[in-house]
Parts: sequence; structure tokens; C-alpha cells
Amino acid sequence: MVLNGHKLPFRLTTADMLDSGSVSIVFAIGERIALKAPIIYKANIPLTEEQIEQSAESVASIRREKCIYDLLNDHPHPNILQTIFHCPDGIFMPRMLCSVFHWMGNDPNSIPAPLRLRWVKELASAAEHLETHGLVHGDIRPANTLLDKNMHIKLADFDSCEAAG
Repeated sequence: MVLNGHKLPFRLTTADMLDSGSVSIVFAIGERIALKAPIIYKANIPLTEEQIEQSAESVASIRREKCIYDLLNDHPHPNILQTIFHCPDGIFMPRMLCSVFHWMGNDPNSIPAPLRLRWVKELASAAEHLETHGLVHGDIRPANTLLDKNMHIKLADFDSCEAAG
């Protein structure tokens, strides 16, 4: 696969896509690793102004998120996702079980009350940790709240993160 002009040592297809958002796509790289990459439109066809703008916004968003992850990797927290590696074209991270959004499905009441309470405490602890470093997540929601294999919260997706205040 070629990602933003760089040849990667593996092949990714739409079958490997775990999720996508307004500025990025997340791919599975095997069973343990995920890659978050910006959405870039190929310039081999005429692009609209909107596509050019979206590509630039996507690259800038990933760049900002990498800076946040650098800070968070230096100051880890058990309920904040840590990255494995990042390069100009993306962020490699541990692959989680799923998001709270996917786990809940259409029936949030199916999650036992003690587990929901633990998740709220873990999420509050992660948000407090961000605040101690002068940051506000800016987009805490079930889709950005991941679950590890032990059903613990891992707050992720820091492209909307801003300085507090």
C-alpha cells in the first residue's frame, strides 16, 4: 500500500478498515496494531477545492494529534491510549477490543450498572489527567472511548484536543 506517497511494507484494503471519521481512517494492522491515517485525496485526477481543503485539514489534524500523543506518552495514564509509533503519515497504536459506542450497540441498558460506574470513573480520571497537563479533550463521546481486552476505558482520538482555558 502507498500512503501519502510512501510505500508501506504491508497491504491495506477496505476490509482492513476499522473505522473512519471526518479527517482520518483507522486500519487494522494484524490483530494487535491499528494505524490511524489522514484522509488524502489522490492528485492524479482534478480535485475540487473542498477535497484539497479536506486533505490539508486531515494532515494538520493528524500532526496536532501526534503532538498530544507525544506529551501523553511522556506522562502515561492507565485510561488514556498510548501510541506505539508515529511517522509523518500516521499513528500506530495498540488495537483495542472496540469502542464503547460499538459495545453498547442499540441497548445501553444491557451494560451492568457496576461496569458503567467503573467506566465513568475511568473516563473522569482520564479527563482529569488531561486537565493536569493543561488540555481539554474536546470530543469525549462513546466513539472516542475505547475498551481494552479487560473492559477498561482507553480515551483516544485527540485531534480535537485544545489547551485548557
